[in-house]
Amino acid sequence: MKVWILPLLLVLSACLLTAVNGAQIHNCMPPAITTQARMTVYFHDSTKVDLPCIAQGKQTLVYSWLKDGEVLDLNSEENKARISVTPGQGSISIPQATDADAGVYQCRVQNQCGVSLSIKTNLLRVFIEPFPPVTEPEIKKVSLGQSLKLSCNPPNSVPKATTWWILNPSDDEYNGNDNVDKEEDMFNKVEENDRITSDYNGNLYFIYVMEDDEQKGNRYTCTAYNSELRSLNQGEDKVIKPYGSNQFFSLQTFTAVYFTLFINEALVFFLFILFINFFFVASPKWTQMPKDMEVGVEDNVTIVCDAEGDPQPHIQWYINGIPINESTPAASNRQVRRNVLMFYNVTQDDSQVIQCNVSNVYGYRWADVFMQVVAVEPAITKEPTQQKVAKERNVTIPCQVTGKPKPSVVWYKGSQLLSGNRYKIMDNGDLHVAMVEEGDSGQYTCLAMNRFGQARAEGSLLVRGKTTIVSKPVDDQVSYGEEAHFRCVAKTDPHETNNLRYYWLKNGERLNTSDPRIRIEAEDLYITKTTSKDTGTYTCVADNQLDSDNVTAVLEVKAPPDPPYNVSVVVCSGSNADLAWEFADSSSNFSPLQSFIVEYNNSNDPDNWVVSSSPSAADRQARVQLTPWASYTFRVRAVNGIGISDPSKPTQTLCQTPEARPARHPAGVRTVGDKTGYLVIEWEPMPKIEHNGQDFQYIITWQAEGEEEVKTYIETNPEVNRYEVKVDGVYKPYTVTVSAKNAKGEPHLKAKPVRGFSGEAEPRVVPQNFELDPDVPVTATSAGFRWDPVDTSPKSIRGAFQGYKIRYWKKDRKEDTLHEELVVVPDIRSRRATIEDYYNPEDKIRGTVSNLPSYSDIEADVVVVNTYFSSNGSNIINFTTPEGVPDRVEYLEALFRGSSHFLLEWGPPIEKNGIITGYGIGYRHIDGLMVNDLVIVRDDLGPEQRRATIENLVANSLYRLYVWAKTAKGQGREYFIDVRTTDDITKLAFPEIKDIYPGEYRANITWDLPDEKGARTGSKYYLEYRKMGNGKWEREQHAATEHFWLTLEKLEPATTYEVRVISMPNSKAAEMDSSNYQPSDRKVFTTTGIGATKAAGFLSAWWFIIMMVAIAILILILIIVCIVKRNRGKEYKFPPEKDTTDETPGHFNEMAKRKSSIRGETDSLEDYGDVDPTKFNEDGSFIGQYGSGKAEGGEPPNASAMSSIV
Repeated sequence: MKVWILPLLLVLSACLLTAVNGAQIHNCMPPAITTQARMTVYFHDSTKVDLPCIAQGKQTLVYSWLKDGEVLDLNSEENKARISVTPGQGSISIPQATDADAGVYQCRVQNQCGVSLSIKTNLLRVFIEPFPPVTEPEIKKVSLGQSLKLSCNPPNSVPKATTWWILNPSDDEYNGNDNVDKEEDMFNKVEENDRITSDYNGNLYFIYVMEDDEQKGNRYTCTAYNSELRSLNQGEDKVIKPYGSNQFFSLQTFTAVYFTLFINEALVFFLFILFINFFFVASPKWTQMPKDMEVGVEDNVTIVCDAEGDPQPHIQWYINGIPINESTPAASNRQVRRNVLMFYNVTQDDSQVIQCNVSNVYGYRWADVFMQVVAVEPAITKEPTQQKVAKERNVTIPCQVTGKPKPSVVWYKGSQLLSGNRYKIMDNGDLHVAMVEEGDSGQYTCLAMNRFGQARAEGSLLVRGKTTIVSKPVDDQVSYGEEAHFRCVAKTDPHETNNLRYYWLKNGERLNTSDPRIRIEAEDLYITKTTSKDTGTYTCVADNQLDSDNVTAVLEVKAPPDPPYNVSVVVCSGSNADLAWEFADSSSNFSPLQSFIVEYNNSNDPDNWVVSSSPSAADRQARVQLTPWASYTFRVRAVNGIGISDPSKPTQTLCQTPEARPARHPAGVRTVGDKTGYLVIEWEPMPKIEHNGQDFQYIITWQAEGEEEVKTYIETNPEVNRYEVKVDGVYKPYTVTVSAKNAKGEPHLKAKPVRGFSGEAEPRVVPQNFELDPDVPVTATSAGFRWDPVDTSPKSIRGAFQGYKIRYWKKDRKEDTLHEELVVVPDIRSRRATIEDYYNPEDKIRGTVSNLPSYSDIEADVVVVNTYFSSNGSNIINFTTPEGVPDRVEYLEALFRGSSHFLLEWGPPIEKNGIITGYGIGYRHIDGLMVNDLVIVRDDLGPEQRRATIENLVANSLYRLYVWAKTAKGQGREYFIDVRTTDDITKLAFPEIKDIYPGEYRANITWDLPDEKGARTGSKYYLEYRKMGNGKWEREQHAATEHFWLTLEKLEPATTYEVRVISMPNSKAAEMDSSNYQPSDRKVFTTTGIGATKAAGFLSAWWFIIMMVAIAILILILIIVCIVKRNRGKEYKFPPEKDTTDETPGHFNEMAKRKSSIRGETDSLEDYGDVDPTKFNEDGSFIGQYGSGKAEGGEPPNASAMSSIV
């Protein structure tokens, strides 16, 4: 189609609209009742009644009411006084309703477009009449097993009364029993069941009568209840008198169970079912209720009104409140088919209100709806937009239109009319394009038209290339704890590359990326520390917000099995339990199942799970041995080649075992002699699981040897494991027993007696003649001793002889350096022997101590000991140990670390064991589990050195760093730490200048490094400086490695400089590359003194020359005057010359100032030996020739420091 066609169509459409002859659009809306009264309204005498009626409509609404089918004249004098009308509405109110107001009311609303009718409201006065009076209840005699009907004729009631039957005591019972409550008996309702029931009219049926139905002669009374009045009446009293007996026979089965069949009851029940008819009735219920509608001119309209009920409801149609068969004249475009009302080619004159009444003998349903026929020109409610879509996708371009009659919609792409094939115009006007192609890109126009106008809108469509995954993830299987990796690469339209994003699904759900184990990096998915829960199907989705592509891969994790399930107790007996469980083959997690582990806990120790057995992989049952008087819970684990599963859920059912005697007595029964004058008995307390019953206790007995009396004590606390009884004597033999007992008794075997002793005491003997053993030389760590033996009889030792203890300590430091060494000697004598019987006075006891402190003055003695006590000490001897090797250094720390070096710092050994002659440092490279040989870096460090650097290491590697101290006797024990070097990618840490102390020709610079975890530091530090305003930096030749200060030399006085610290890695290549430098921030300082230029200018100034000449003349005059005075002064005597020295306290003495020291303590920088220590204070700051105080970046030094070096 050519370009001129679209404008031509638009012109033709305009002409068509003109042909309508300028018809005006006039839309009329019939009334619609929105609020109305209920179908039934009840009232009490002289109470207020409200009947609402509210409608909506565009034109003026006229309200009126019908009562019993006749127009209700609300303007009559009688009704004006009784009935009020709400202004602006049709609602009426009757303040004091009477019987005359009862009737059927209906609200009518009318405007020029139609008439709307409300539902008919039946206004009724409520009442309930009484039952006929009863003097004597009706007697109902009936044979047992026969059916019975108790009739009830409820009185007239509005609304219909609800009926039920109650039991009332007989008059004799009322008269003879004061406890009978008549009000309470009014609600003693007869309970209905499968044998007793009632119908809609209130009759009560007994399918068969039993003896219990007599109810001891009580009366069956029918009760009628009016819910509106909240009032009830009673009547129709009846008494049942059953007679006769039941006929029955017995049927015996092989199981010896007897079934009794009542012939009369069965027959009555059968006949009751045959002859009692049940009638089901129902008032109409809507199945399709008409609704208000707005239709367009020339539309065809179908209105359906349908309901269900029994009997089948009758349907009656109304137009504006008039039955449709009475409408005059009959409309030619209308047709009625029972429940369907149809209009054809409607016009605006067909706007009207339609009523539908659906009724049967039990009720009705009323619908009042309007049909508004309107003429509306087309309007586009949702216009086309600028859309982007991927190739081969379906797209819908919106153009949703409204209008009456329904507009026709056509679409154009450019000037081409679209129809058929891939293009489909939807009912709402949208254009659906299937499987778009790149050629579908362009401008689209939507045109909507009807006889009253047209509407037009434009939009555009841009088609991009589709997204496709070109590198797909592949299925993978990993072992438990390993890393899983999927890679997924997609290509998309070049214009959408920046919008391409990847995300992953697991088993169809978005992957939880908040899990720290899961990491997505561009096209890659990583899952670390995999578990069985990671097994599943993973989907990679590549999305650019226009389209997406996806592909799946399966991950299998060979992991410990999943836990078994449905663990249950099959049998629980007094001594064992039989368990069963289930386990799915898929739960083995790709590793063959090997076995199961059955565990249990009990109520005595619920947190302790005990392994009972290990059934094979084929088993699904196990038997567990149990102990008495406990409640057991069980669980099961599965085992495969990878590991053990988590436990199953514990069994829900407890297995409880009965009480029994204890199986054994306490173990570990013994006496303890740690308390003099007491017999102390100890034992191992029995765990609660072994109590086997209630009232568990220990029975303790003891008997002194040689005595007949046996004493007993009962301990009722099962957790106690010690009993003390006061006795006479020291270390006296006893026989003791400890037995177990509970409410069921004692174990079958008796407790074994144990021989023991009462408490020990301090020995009465003391070793004599304690001395160094002349046959054993004293070394740096050992010495030999000897002494006289003692009498070891129980009487002297007062306990079990254990030997001797040599005690030693550093002189004057006994409290914190005391050590003891036990010397055990064989006791070859009987307990009653004395020392003279067996020992020659020349015999000695000897002992050697091998862990003495070296290079120390030591004191020592010896004591004799039994099990718990020591005697008084022997004589004290003194000796000195020679120098030995030192102990470990106090600490070792890697102060700073780089990619190839460590700066170490350590403290001297606490136990030097001599004079420290130096230190050594070294390292071992740790590669995984392998620790390489020791590399000695320095073995010649001075005794005062506390820092050293280890260099030429590998980046990002683990090292074990060593340091050791040395004396003249050799090397001491190493102290080591494990430290990792940093990587060589991280930038070096920034040095930070802390202090600057300028002098006239030099300046001392001190810096520090940031305290950052994992920071990479340089191995060398240089100073660069330049005069303020100069562009080129000059470097100080000396580098700092083990300290953070340097001195700038050969500076000019009174000159301002910039300075910075350069951090460098330990590599020649790195030093050549300036990108590896890490400079600090710049600091500014000024040297002291007078500058050379100023001095030269000063000496050459003309005024200075004149002043010098004047001074020379004055001096010459002064000399002449002095000579004259001298010659004249010889004639006078002067008094003795006074001492002119100023001795005023506190007077400033320049000489004293020059000789004052900087600090009282020895300069710590002497340790390094590479600078003059008199020029630096303890923290490394230079102090010489600085008279102007501290420059920017540091605090000023004190007065003596500023002038101590010239």
